Amino acid sequence: RLGEKVAEHDPEIIKALRSFGSLDWKYLLVFASPQTDPLTDELAENFRKIRKVSRFIALYHRRFKELYPEENSSFIFAAQVKLARINDLTSPFLIGKMITVALDGISLKQLTNLLNRNLINDVEANDCMELLKNSITLDKPIKTSMEDEFIFFKHAYGRFYARAPLAMWILEKFYGDPFEQYQKTNREMLNNPDYKLELDFSSHNPLLVLAFPNFRKANMVAKERSIQKAIMLATLAARLGKESEIVNFSSGQALKTMQKENKTVFYNTGPNKTDENGSGDDIMLPAITPDLDL
Repeated sequence: RLGEKVAEHDPEIIKALRSFGSLDWKYLLVFASPQTDPLTDELAENFRKIRKVSRFIALYHRRFKELYPEENSSFIFAAQVKLARINDLTSPFLIGKMITVALDGISLKQLTNLLNRNLINDVEANDCMELLKNSITLDKPIKTSMEDEFIFFKHAYGRFYARAPLAMWILEKFYGDPFEQYQKTNREMLNNPDYKLELDFSSHNPLLVLAFPNFRKANMVAKERSIQKAIMLATLAARLGKESEIVNFSSGQALKTMQKENKTVFYNTGPNKTDENGSGDDIMLPAITPDLDL
């Protein structure tokens, strides 16, 4: 929540968001100097700050619309989207990708909240559509993040080997080449959505057993967020009366629709691949709680 004292900073905040939101997409590449050492102490602290900034922007978006309901607030959504894309470009490892996915989720949650309250006008809806299209175009595939994560794995494995060379040598003799196993498991997981990830200490290197369950979850969450962005794009198009040919960008299949309260609601079947009419594990826009928990 934003405290009452934020009011004295309104002009400063609005100016900063307008400036950042107006940053030309092509200049985002200026910031694309990826983190090369995944184990640096500063990395996690930066990610915490980025999430806090994203939450602040989302909450301020709501404040702005309540203060100036007739004003176009798309510059705030632009700042939110560009913050996520800059993080995506500059954070090549899996943790960076998951923070980006979280940032996209925060911005979608706030936009859904404003749409549900009819606080987004047609001009804003059109602007947000264009921003979402650019966001989707520049969204780094989870596969790329997983390939970058292989660098991290080798980096971490080297640290372990330097500290306990005999133990790591014994593990390699018993389990085989960990890098070959990593890449094989990674390919199977990404190329086959139904791949059953069953790793245990009797057949796989312990480091792989500890790491890959998180990779599988990250892959599923990233896909869900990508689908939610497509759903938001289709929802905005319907709001403007435009023909919607938006698809699930992960599968290329058309989104599902149903009528609810005289509105067309878009959704997609979830991991079980069963159409449950927007229930079960079907994927929809983020659920909004009364206090907008971000």
